[in-house]
Amino acid sequence: MPSPIDTIPQTTPDFAPFKELLYALVVVNKFTKVLETGTDVGDSTRIFSTALQATQGQLVTIDINATVVNGWAKDWPIKNVQFVTGDSRQLKLTQEIDLLFLDAHLPGTNGYDQIKAELTTLGGWVRAGGKIVIDDVFHSEFGDGIRKAYEEFCRTHLLVWTVYPHSHGLVVIEVTHPLPHA
Repeated sequence: MPSPIDTIPQTTPDFAPFKELLYALVVVNKFTKVLETGTDVGDSTRIFSTALQATQGQLVTIDINATVVNGWAKDWPIKNVQFVTGDSRQLKLTQEIDLLFLDAHLPGTNGYDQIKAELTTLGGWVRAGGKIVIDDVFHSEFGDGIRKAYEEFCRTHLLVWTVYPHSHGLVVIEVTHPLPHA
């Protein structure tokens, strides 16, 4: 039987290896509250939306670029996604989430400053038993900064991570205990 994600169009071929992983992280763990930063072309947005339909959950996805929300996203037929335009580093949460997905592709950053700020402001809202997933950890332009930021965060909070090296790389951080809210 085909997987529900087999019909998701991929606009970037390098993301295909992560499709099964991202879907499984949500469905296997029965996550219902996911926050994604960096909507961009919507590959991970579509994957999370599909997975959250299986768990009857909700996705909030934020992008600093309003053309994303006013482009392909305005016609998105799925109702379990809330699109937000703005700077993820200024997003204020009020309740815990199950999974935080950080896409470090913010033009003009070195990866480190953005990911460090997002981990500081948003990472503490991931509940114990949840996960933080970061994309582009091996990106040629800003991967070094991303790795430095998540390694510092994990050392500070005594968290472990697993790296998936395909394409530009993905890291999954296991949130094993409550973290301080920013």
